[in-house]
Order: sequence, then structure tokens, then C-alpha cells
Amino acid sequence: MNSCIESFAMYRTGVIFPVHLVIKPVPSLKNDIQYIGMIKRADRDYEYIITDENGKIDSISEGVISLLKLPISFFKEHEIPIQVIVPELCEVCRPKNVQTG
Repeated sequence: MNSCIESFAMYRTGVIFPVHLVIKPVPSLKNDIQYIGMIKRADRDYEYIITDENGKIDSISEGVISLLKLPISFFKEHEIPIQVIVPELCEVCRPKNVQTG
């Protein structure tokens, strides 16, 4: 029953990176089960922007920061909507059948 979960971790600087969480059950001397976990950095060829349910940027990876040439503090100090960074998402995020006007 080994379980591997893909998630994200964050450096002290606030930059996120992908990780694998491996959880394994291990028998204990008390006749019950203990769990041992390991966190391993995942090698990915992607960069990430994580948003909340309203599209506000919550976390960002190092490559995106380098591409935008903005410090991580900029994203922590301001509520930046994802549509500012990726305007093409406006069409995807806009609810259908809503009249503007």
C-alpha cells in the first residue's frame, strides 16, 4: 500500500516547486501500523502559478519569476489576478451565458 502523491512545497523565499510525497505503512513493535513518509523534489520541465478560487495568484515557481523579472515579494504584497499575467484566461474564466453591459 505504498502511496505517492504529487504536490508542491515552498522554499523560505516563497518560491514553490513540485514534490513527490511517498507514504509507506510499517509494522510497529506494538502490533499496530505506523506510517513513514518521504518528500522528494520532482524533476519537471514545467513552471507553475497556483491561484485561489477567485483567480488571485497565491504561489509561483522560480521560472515564472525569472520570466516576468519580478521579485517574489511583488506577488506576496499585492493581490494579482492571473488574468493580468495570462490575459488569454479571461475567456476561459468568464461564466457562460452572462450578459455584460
